Amino acid sequence: MKARIQLNEAYASWVSSRDYDLLLNLNTEAEMNYEQMSKLLCRFFYKAEYDVFGKTKGGEYRRNLYHSKEKFHIKRVVAIEGDDKRTHAHVKVKTLEGWTN
Repeated sequence: MKARIQLNEAYASWVSSRDYDLLLNLNTEAEMNYEQMSKLLCRFFYKAEYDVFGKTKGGEYRRNLYHSKEKFHIKRVVAIEGDDKRTHAHVKVKTLEGWTN
C-alpha cells in the first residue's frame, strides 16, 4: 500500500511539473471498465489528430506520414479512475502551437 501511495504522489508531482493548458473530465453514462475507457480515449485522440493536422497537398494524412514525430501528436496526460463499472477520466492537454484552448 505504501508503494502505491508513493507512486501516486510521484505521478501527481510529475504531472504538476508539466505545462498543460486544458483539463478535461470525461464521465460517461454507459458503464465502462478501465480497458474500455482507455480504448475510447485512444480512438478519440487518434481521430482528433487526423482532424487537427489534416492532409498534405498530395492528399496524405500528416498523422500517418509523420506518426513518429511529436509535432503531429496531441500531448496529453490521462488518469483513469473508478471501479469495474463507473469509470471516469481526467485528461490534461497541451495546447498546440498556434491554437487556443
